[in-house]
Amino acid sequence: MFILAHALQQQDPRLPIPERLGRALAGAGPSITLAAACEALAFGLGGLTSMPAVRNFSLCAAVAVLLDYALQVVVLTAPLLLFAYVLLAAVCALLCVWVSPQRAPLFCYTAHVGLGSDAYLVSSSGLVPKV
Repeated sequence: MFILAHALQQQDPRLPIPERLGRALAGAGPSITLAAACEALAFGLGGLTSMPAVRNFSLCAAVAVLLDYALQVVVLTAPLLLFAYVLLAAVCALLCVWVSPQRAPLFCYTAHVGLGSDAYLVSSSGLVPKV
């Protein structure tokens, strides 16, 4: 997941987003595929043992690694694509941490693409920049 996100971040921002995602998958895909294949093979070989507990664990771990690989390559790319579109749209994001619905937020975070990020603390006069 982190390798794909980093590969997408390293792409040229002037390219269209689908091409950037394709290049990120092309760059990071072989290393992710090789790592998942080696882990699945290692756990698969552990399934050849005669101890039932070790055999069951190894086979389940091999299946889990293969499912994780499939989910990373197929399912993770959709949120990455959406996040890239959000960043391209230069929208303002606001995240506030609330203690309870009746009280004001304790901490708010705003992000403006291209303008940096600002953190705010809540005071009696409203939101004040965190220094």
